[in-house]
Amino acid sequence: MIAHIIIKLLKIIILFLFGLSISHAQIINGNFESFNSDGKPQGWYLNNQDTLNNILRITTSDKHQGKHSLHFNKKEVKAKLMASNIFSIEISKLTKLQVSSKIKTDSKQLVANFFIQFFDENKKRIGGEGSRMVVDPSKSGEWQDVNFSILVQPEVKSMVLFVNMGGLGNLFIDEVKTDWINTPPDKEILEFSEEIKSKIQQMSIVNDSLIWKDIIAQTPAALAGLTLENGAQQVANFYLNHLRKAKDFHSKYYSPEAYIAYTSKPIEENKTRSPLELPSGKMLDERIAYVNVPRFGSTFPESQQAFADHLNDLVLSLQQQNPKGWVIDLRTNSGGNMHPMIAGLNALIADGNIITFKTNQGEQPLYSSAGKFGRITLKITPKRFKVNKIAVLTSIKTASSGEMTAISFIGMPNVKLIGENTAGLTTANQFFPLSNGGALNLASAVVKDRLGKVYKGQIIPDILTKSQDPQETLNQAIKWILE
Repeated sequence: MIAHIIIKLLKIIILFLFGLSISHAQIINGNFESFNSDGKPQGWYLNNQDTLNNILRITTSDKHQGKHSLHFNKKEVKAKLMASNIFSIEISKLTKLQVSSKIKTDSKQLVANFFIQFFDENKKRIGGEGSRMVVDPSKSGEWQDVNFSILVQPEVKSMVLFVNMGGLGNLFIDEVKTDWINTPPDKEILEFSEEIKSKIQQMSIVNDSLIWKDIIAQTPAALAGLTLENGAQQVANFYLNHLRKAKDFHSKYYSPEAYIAYTSKPIEENKTRSPLELPSGKMLDERIAYVNVPRFGSTFPESQQAFADHLNDLVLSLQQQNPKGWVIDLRTNSGGNMHPMIAGLNALIADGNIITFKTNQGEQPLYSSAGKFGRITLKITPKRFKVNKIAVLTSIKTASSGEMTAISFIGMPNVKLIGENTAGLTTANQFFPLSNGGALNLASAVVKDRLGKVYKGQIIPDILTKSQDPQETLNQAIKWILE
């Protein structure tokens, strides 16, 4: 419903904007200093459906230079605040356009975006792309630079730039500019680009679906003006965008800082991730053991071991209470590293080849047995015991390693998956370190369960629940266990 309203709103804004005069290849009034006869900022359309509690206006209270800036003030998350500007262009070949701006915010976790929509000579929308404004939280209350780049095809004749704020707090914007970038990339960024391209060509499971002639043709424009110091993320995004077009929504680039934090620091010190949540569990009234397995984002050995042992200890303590059945809740498990999740559940997962990775080079079976899975060996080896029914709960938020954990149970006769379809990130990713210290986490394998079924998208549960009430899914699991 909300998405439908936003789309309708965008259509209204676009129709309004095309009724305005448009300039050639440059944002109109990007410094917010010029006004029409009605007092509205020239070239800009400001949409604000609630001027009492949520404000979008031209202000003189704070600016980077000149007399005015654009001010977003949000007190309610659902408020729709959006500014937009239309301008025409004329280019003869694929060219990179950079949108840049000065911004200032007091929001600790700013949620604000630039987005551009393309239109052809008949004013038909033919695509678009956007970027979140990334700011340094330590510079709260200071003016900062933000920018994003986008490739523009010669058939594009006009664009609409949208600026919106989704988070709460204050955001000031000034000096919005557009610049064509034609400077050749330096040698290091070219080598970095070739490095990523080579990894994808060798290992990506969607390599055959990529349109390499288009990628190669677009590379010079995509890399224009970049250096390795400021452009590694942009190069990675260029290839990731093409991977998305080939239906790979799982691959990701890790900056040097993020890669070091993920692999070489205890998870508690990884400030690029949300706070660590440990597995939890309890006995339900019906004497059913309930275990919640959250996401876990680290490959640091000691952190993996601690998570797996904590989960194993939890399962063994519940086992001693002789439950009638088990509920393994993966509904909020958005992924990370599957190994400590599956290892910690070893007491409940039947031994054997539980998952097989199928890569371009062949198949790699993964075995679970006697408290061992991958590189993890549990400190307390669980004794095998008769396991009654196991209900594995899933949702659309169950993703990546959360889905792998669910797959490790599939094929056991006493198991049913109950809940919603999963996110569909059922590929196996592998880290490929890069020369700049970062890494490409590339979807390099599809996955087969213990029965040989291959997964290439969402996991569909055995019992599908459509209720938005999480208790209803749990009730369905309890009902099945007690049957």
